[in-house]
Amino acid sequence: MCEAAAPRFFSVDDEGALTIRTAEVSESDKVLVQGAVLSCPVAALKLSSQ
Repeated sequence: MCEAAAPRFFSVDDEGALTIRTAEVSESDKVLVQGAVLSCPVAALKLSSQ
């Protein structure tokens, strides 16, 4: 789900392992990434403001 919502930021391999492609999110992409995080099954992702 998160890959489909924000493929520039997340990818999932054939075994279901999630890779975060970049940890840097621009202001203009924040809503997109937040939506992807919220749609991720079993709360596998969370946002940090570091």
